[in-house]
Amino acid sequence: MIFGYFDESGESGDGYVVVAGFVGRKRSWQEYVRRWTEVLEGRPLHMKELRLGSRTAERRWKKNLERLAAIPKQVGLRPFVGWVRTSDYRHLIKNTTADLILAGYPVALLAMVDAILCSDLPRRDRIEFIFEVQKEFAVARERTFAFIRNMPEYNAHHGKSRVAKSSSIEKSILLEAADYLAYAVLYQLVNPNSQQANLTSPILHAFEGSIDHRCMGGHQAIELINEMQENHVGSEFPKLDKDRKAYLKQKLKEDLDQNMELTRAILGGSNHDGKRDI
Repeated sequence: MIFGYFDESGESGDGYVVVAGFVGRKRSWQEYVRRWTEVLEGRPLHMKELRLGSRTAERRWKKNLERLAAIPKQVGLRPFVGWVRTSDYRHLIKNTTADLILAGYPVALLAMVDAILCSDLPRRDRIEFIFEVQKEFAVARERTFAFIRNMPEYNAHHGKSRVAKSSSIEKSILLEAADYLAYAVLYQLVNPNSQQANLTSPILHAFEGSIDHRCMGGHQAIELINEMQENHVGSEFPKLDKDRKAYLKQKLKEDLDQNMELTRAILGGSNHDGKRDI
């Protein structure tokens, strides 16, 4: 069994949503907790509360953020990232049925899960996905994982879904590395020249540009609507008008190449191009 802890960042007017986190064996997570606690001396780390970007932020946090950034790799945890630029399509789907399932969080979540399940992690291993308790995302997360469990390409060799379980917990040290990673990717996307991007870049550099990731593009989002409707996940959504769907697909596809180039520049590594197109 592999355990993954994940968090999200974005969509507060910046037009991006990032879902990111780490997966690993129980022993790796135990060592992570020990080392992380030593650096912070038991204090919690919540990125939004650090006031990065202030005059004193570098003095207060630079050293600790650098020390924390090295821990996940040192203990054998592996990072995964999924993201979407909602500003590419939000104005196109407003007041349509597409808006129900193409909100930033579920799309970025599916992108990240796809990066994990299409990676070279052993297919015999099932994965438990753990998130922070957040009521606003609970339904979208449940719907997304129900969709994923119905997809045979996400099954292990024994026929069961590789998603063993999805659950949520209260704020925890186990989620703090994921919070750090999601925040770092977000600011590389939003403003790579900002203090926030600079101070959090060590967690990206720690993996030497080899973070498994996926960006959800526009045409993929439209295909996602089709798949979710065909699989009857939860309550069925009204189908989009054919002409409207064609229009959306044409407009959104224009953004895919630009998004993928941006992702490669930030994260490097594998984005599974050609393996699976959601």
